[in-house]
Amino acid sequence: MGLSALILVQYLIWTVIASLALAVLGRDVGQLLAGIHLSAGEALLALPYALGGFGLYTALMAGIGALAADVESGRTWIFVLTLPMMAPIYLWTVIVNAPHGPLALVLSLFPHSAPVAMLMRMTATSVPAWQLAVSLGLLVLATVGMIWLMARLFRAQTLLSGESLSLQRFWLALKS
Repeated sequence: MGLSALILVQYLIWTVIASLALAVLGRDVGQLLAGIHLSAGEALLALPYALGGFGLYTALMAGIGALAADVESGRTWIFVLTLPMMAPIYLWTVIVNAPHGPLALVLSLFPHSAPVAMLMRMTATSVPAWQLAVSLGLLVLATVGMIWLMARLFRAQTLLSGESLSLQRFWLALKS
């Protein structure tokens, strides 16, 4: 809940800064968003993607928090696990220039990158309904599965062990 509150405060700060910048520049939001063409349905799809991505990554962060002895030891793992979410941002030109290409399709179906990649594709082209359904379905399954998997890590022996985070420790915690 703390992470959720922090994200909402961050969005509020961004909104205030953007509003101030637009006021200083003498522009309105309509001019800023003129290049983005989303239908009402596509705009509504942003919510399940945002919630699914949030649930998936908060479950991952909770699992890392359960296994990491301290904040420092968890940072590397957090970086590695958030790379798939960042991949569409690094590859945005490929996605926008070829929104029906294989890379854009794979990134928009893979649950860890779908929340970002699918929204990028939707701003560039019309995405077939079956791809939206498969993408959201996989995102929901991955989120529920990750929450279940990471919940197994929250046991007193795991939380209180004080051992450093490793793949071996991760698998041992899941097996027990």
